[in-house]
Amino acid sequence: MANKIDLKRCTAKAEKIIKKNKRESWRKFCSSISAETPSKKIWDMVKKLTGTRTDNSIPLKEHGAIIFDNQKKAEILANTLDELLGEEPPQTDHRQLQVIQAAKDQQSEEDFNSRFTMNELKECINSLENNKAAGEDEIMNNFLKNLPSHKMTELLSLINKSWRTSEIPTSWKNALILPIHKPGRNHLIPTHTDLSPSYQVLLR
Repeated sequence: MANKIDLKRCTAKAEKIIKKNKRESWRKFCSSISAETPSKKIWDMVKKLTGTRTDNSIPLKEHGAIIFDNQKKAEILANTLDELLGEEPPQTDHRQLQVIQAAKDQQSEEDFNSRFTMNELKECINSLENNKAAGEDEIMNNFLKNLPSHKMTELLSLINKSWRTSEIPTSWKNALILPIHKPGRNHLIPTHTDLSPSYQVLLR
């Protein structure tokens, strides 16, 4: 009986905290919306606060069978993307390799073999969009934009080392791909997907 009373007390306390946080979240959200705020964003917030959930499970079709299993769907999408993106890069002939090697070995710096400068790095970082999802390294664009000068120097050194040695860390070659359904296309067919502009293939 003591445990039951304690459970009721804790449940009531939890409900009170949840209601308080919902009110605070709603006030904060209302202060951030404007006439340009999409209605979908508002309704999504309403659904979250009311506990309404939407089933986003979308099946796929393979050889006439409807697939609901997430593991199987992941394999189907992986095979589809491998066919779409898995083409071998064009081969470089012997003469081109000689030209590239000569450019690498050249002591004087030209436009085609000069190291990246700090101004170029800063310009590139400043062009990055804020509030974008991080990759495997979990580094946000906002984080890069606020690097102290000594860390910016270290980053530039790493980039130039990769440029000089023609070596890229393996982790940078991983791809983060989110397939998005094309409007008006059959969502059961994996080839009827597209890559969202916000989630292009990231060669990191």
